[in-house]
Amino acid sequence: VNGGNSASQALRAAQTQLKKLEGQQKSIAAHRGLEASLSRTSNELLQERKELQAMHAAMQAVENPTAKMTRQLDRQLVAVKKLAEKQRSQRIALRDSRAELAATGVETGKLAQHEKQLAVAIESANRKINQQQAQLGKLAQMQRISGKLTRGGMLMTAHGAGAWALKD
Repeated sequence: VNGGNSASQALRAAQTQLKKLEGQQKSIAAHRGLEASLSRTSNELLQERKELQAMHAAMQAVENPTAKMTRQLDRQLVAVKKLAEKQRSQRIALRDSRAELAATGVETGKLAQHEKQLAVAIESANRKINQQQAQLGKLAQMQRISGKLTRGGMLMTAHGAGAWALKD
């Protein structure tokens, strides 16, 4: 029973460790996603600003800009402001993600290296879990066999006592 308890505790510890490692892996993936989103937004904002500058230059070149040109410029200005706000929010989220990763010991400058280490650690944890589950299975099988032997011994003892009583 004691062997089963320690094996169960070791299994739970390995499963907890695996969850922690998988959590770090998800945090890194989320961080990478934030980086990619910020990059796309920054590129889009750059293009929208260029278009805004071109529209502004076109309006400056005309003596009397049309109402349509003014509306287009206003829409473009709103689009640039929305993208700038989106970029600002993404930068904040990325900064927070960087701080969260740093708190768990992950340097964002070394994400690829840390991902490789995590993959190895996760593989190792999975291997430990499989070994411990196999060990628990063997212990359970040994307990079943022991139970059968004990019951069989008790049955033989009872039959022996009955036969002894009949002997007289």
